[in-house]
Amino acid sequence: TQRKLGFNFFVALISGGVNVVADFYLISSMGSIGAALATVLVVIVSSILSTAYLIYTFKKNQKGEVK
Repeated sequence: TQRKLGFNFFVALISGGVNVVADFYLISSMGSIGAALATVLVVIVSSILSTAYLIYTFKKNQKGEVK
């Protein structure tokens, strides 16, 4: 997925949006612990998106489709 700039941009947009929303709600209710939880949430979301795309790419390439 390192060469897929469009997908990486999509992941960055989604992660940024999740970060802003999670920070807004979690910091106001939990303070610095909320900021830490928001960061963990963003890492998990971006990891899930990247892993899902990687699995999709592997399955697509196994079927004989070339990029």
